[in-house]
Amino acid sequence: MKKLLTILAASTMVISAPLSVVACKKTKTDIDNEFDYQALQQELRNSVQQIFDSNLKSDFDDYFFVDKKGGANGVEYPFGEKNDIEWFRSNQEEISKLNSPESKEVQESINKIINWNKVEDEINSLILTNINYKPILVSGKSPLKDGYYIQSLEVEEDLENKDIKVIISIGANFYYLNERQETQNDTLNNFKTSITILKELSADDLNKVKKDYQNALNTKENANSFVYKSDKGNLENNAQSINDKEEGKEIYSQIELILDTIDTNNGKIKFNNDFLINTNRDDIIKGSVSQTSSNWYWENGNFGNNEPSQTLKLALDGDAKAEDKFIKECSKNGSTWLRNSVKMHVKNIEELSAQYNDFAEVFNSFNLNSNLENTTFKKSLKNSNFKLELEDESDERNYIALFRANIEGIYFEYSGKKYELPTEQIVIKQLPFTNTIELYKKFIQNSFNFQKQMLGFNDDLIQENNPNYFFYLNKPNAWKTIEPTTPISATEGLEQLLEANPEATKYLVESDSSIDVFKYPSWDNGKSRWISFNENNDLYFYNSLLDTNYFFYLNTLFFSSGKMDKNDTLNFSLTFRTDFRILKVNESVSAWKLKD
Repeated sequence: MKKLLTILAASTMVISAPLSVVACKKTKTDIDNEFDYQALQQELRNSVQQIFDSNLKSDFDDYFFVDKKGGANGVEYPFGEKNDIEWFRSNQEEISKLNSPESKEVQESINKIINWNKVEDEINSLILTNINYKPILVSGKSPLKDGYYIQSLEVEEDLENKDIKVIISIGANFYYLNERQETQNDTLNNFKTSITILKELSADDLNKVKKDYQNALNTKENANSFVYKSDKGNLENNAQSINDKEEGKEIYSQIELILDTIDTNNGKIKFNNDFLINTNRDDIIKGSVSQTSSNWYWENGNFGNNEPSQTLKLALDGDAKAEDKFIKECSKNGSTWLRNSVKMHVKNIEELSAQYNDFAEVFNSFNLNSNLENTTFKKSLKNSNFKLELEDESDERNYIALFRANIEGIYFEYSGKKYELPTEQIVIKQLPFTNTIELYKKFIQNSFNFQKQMLGFNDDLIQENNPNYFFYLNKPNAWKTIEPTTPISATEGLEQLLEANPEATKYLVESDSSIDVFKYPSWDNGKSRWISFNENNDLYFYNSLLDTNYFFYLNTLFFSSGKMDKNDTLNFSLTFRTDFRILKVNESVSAWKLKD
């Protein structure tokens, strides 16, 4: 969709194709199912990576600064009596050769630091018991069945401080089943850390600075104070914005203020302010737990007879009062026009909504809390005081996403010498500028405007003779020279349809929303592989020319990245045309048409 960005110039919108995660084993493989497997494989990999990283960080944390007396919290010097700083200095080259006797000595010491049983315990409790992962687990066993290995060792000498830094890189093989149920493996990202052996300064002094820094980040007040304000739903883009020193300046400033609170030992300690925030874009918790379902429908080439359907008809015909009523009824809590099933996940959501009346049921802090339970995201916060405060009326109920971010490149100067601090993690909460009630109403309005424009209901000439309320889309220029019935990649074709409809696309910008066309009924994620049109300009979305007795619908999605699942992602649609089922691709009359 990158070409679309240039068309929209100043817009930051990305139209993405969300990937759905399924919990049932596939019996048929095609490109659509491959998308499912790829998404599930990536989610599994991200979860295992998080367990791997967080446990290894915890294991090595007390050894970040050591001297011959030991490290932090009473741990002993890890390399034995004879392997002192001089030994490391004289064996630098040999230690980097993993098969050398000197390197094997160091590796043996490192192995004693690692508590691999903790990793296996978390794999068992968070991965092997998760039914979603069963289709891609090899024989239902750990994806890290080989354990870990030391990828590399490097010894660096600080010529100024005379300290020695042992730089350690640890890897692991990652096993999973592909879409053909074949065993595949690759490697996790290496975990990297270091152990600094001090020549002159006391490890206790430097570990105190490190501990003060960690404690300052993890006070209950500070751990829960990082907030990113945005109304946009593209979580990957939001993560990138947080990293940016201008767009994320409030977070950066907040960290600087926290550094200012740390005891500087009468000015002897100075922290840098050119650190970086690196937000994890693969593991974001979103605040929706339920896809919405519409109570309007189509029959016999027209709208249904219930009030939602008839009001939608008037709204699409240009009746402003009907449109206002439609948007209001769809976006209100407890809507019977655009229903949600949040209470299946947050059982008392209706009572909470009535009690506070200041958040939208479809996305809020309570839903976030529900999504956070039993996740590797939450498990990785075990050393933090982070929690969603939801205990009294002063607590914020409108958070819509959670991000994990690393603070990287932090160092301090002590006695005229510079020392790097370990990477630490914070959690950032996304909060809309107003509240989720207003944000949801805005999303519904923009989604309605998009679909009305995209599907041709603002084209007065077309609507003068459209008794069946067919959907008319602008025909992309690239399609005007291809033969009818030619298969077009759905990913490329959807982008081309959006490019041909810039007046519709502008409505997606405010929320940075995404769209997709879903096929129904479907036993997989419903996403189409192909698009085609016939000589009558009927438009079709399909996976195979053998597809029959189905229909498809255009979905606008608020959350357009992060962990994606169309079953729990905030959405809006004019719904599927059950009155024009596709019995044969390229031959049946389609409710979707192309305008020349």
